Amino acid sequence: MSHDIIYFHIGDSDYLLTSIKQLKHFNPDSRVHLIGRGVSDEVKKRVQFYDYEDLMCKDSSKFLHMFVNHSTNNPDFEKICIFRWYLIKNLCAQEGIARFFCLDSDVMVYCDLNKELKKFDSNRYSLTHCTSAGIACINDISVLDDYCGFVSGFYDESRSSEYFVLRGENQKTFGHYRSDIMNVYNNRIKNKLPGGVCDMTFWGELRQFDSPTMIGEISGVFDGTTFDHNIHSRDFFEYENGMKKIVWQDGLPYCKNTFLDEMIRFNILHFQGYETKKLMKDYITYDKQILDIRSMGCYNNNMIDAEVIRFNRSPTDGYEEDVGSKTTLRVVNNHVFNNNDIKKEGYSNSPPNFVRDLRNSRILYTAPDLGPWYNKQSNVHNSNELFLFEYNSAADLKKHFSYYSTQNFQVGTIAILLCVKSGARPNLFGKYVAHVIMPLKNKN
Repeated sequence: MSHDIIYFHIGDSDYLLTSIKQLKHFNPDSRVHLIGRGVSDEVKKRVQFYDYEDLMCKDSSKFLHMFVNHSTNNPDFEKICIFRWYLIKNLCAQEGIARFFCLDSDVMVYCDLNKELKKFDSNRYSLTHCTSAGIACINDISVLDDYCGFVSGFYDESRSSEYFVLRGENQKTFGHYRSDIMNVYNNRIKNKLPGGVCDMTFWGELRQFDSPTMIGEISGVFDGTTFDHNIHSRDFFEYENGMKKIVWQDGLPYCKNTFLDEMIRFNILHFQGYETKKLMKDYITYDKQILDIRSMGCYNNNMIDAEVIRFNRSPTDGYEEDVGSKTTLRVVNNHVFNNNDIKKEGYSNSPPNFVRDLRNSRILYTAPDLGPWYNKQSNVHNSNELFLFEYNSAADLKKHFSYYSTQNFQVGTIAILLCVKSGARPNLFGKYVAHVIMPLKNKN
């Protein structure tokens, strides 16, 4: 049984669309709900949208009137973060949702959520750091009744004498419960610490009410993967410029766990913080996939002003309608540069003299074997302009991108990494990535 996915968001923020598109790329068949107001039509057509007013009820209305900000953070922000759980509870009741994932709108997803969170099916609910619902996996929606009950009991002073039962059958009044939380908040104020009472406070209190085995911790490392609590939190991961040092492998984000001494794949990244949300566009993968050029439509119209890098023997003659004719640079390995006959290896459409037949081209040779390069006068026509990639520099590329394998890079990988390191954002095309297209920023 798959989980529904629920967002809550107020306002027309660019990063909301980015988050949803990234989610849908890995979860195309999931039913996605968005509770909010003021979001764009572009967002609405990708989700099942609900105006939050339509999900209001007596309890949620009462909360809005009772709320008092006990935090150094913006009161409207803190209020809405707590308020959303009343509306999510009402949505589940209205739509018959029994299990769901809840995502903050600054979360980027890089996995099939139902598959990766299946390991937490035995838990009543699962959070990051046991208190943060930036991504929450709710398997028992009755937990929302408990949560909203704790919230209402805290803010409703008329319920101060009411008793409830904590884990271990210890009774406590809401008055004592409120006093304990306020003491923590007042101590923070006394010590000039930021924060205070927020939605995480009540998730933390709920932990004392439930059995510990029923609460999952999804920011732990399981089977080489994890869910990010906050990209600014170290959590035993390599850290750089105030953030986890993310490395991309096969289009997925990894970071080295210094405690385990291994690379861990991140199922989500959480871009918490106003300024941090601006970085989300740099972490998208939904528009960076290897595509067939035909799927782009009108190659010659859309890409005519771009720089085009082609790899090895990727042809253009006879395929102009599909791949265009422009070639800015051709990157080749030792076999291609040496004009080796590779038909015996199954490449029936690869002429052995491909490079020898090129004219007026720019060719970059990249291979640890320099033999063909030293023989370049016989390998390449003198009308071509030749460049040599110092293969010793591959070690610098590996270090720059935190690539830990001893295996040599392939031609295409080197070209792509050089583009990225230089600040370009290439588009990749072809079944096996035969072409790289870069928008022209300058002529240098």
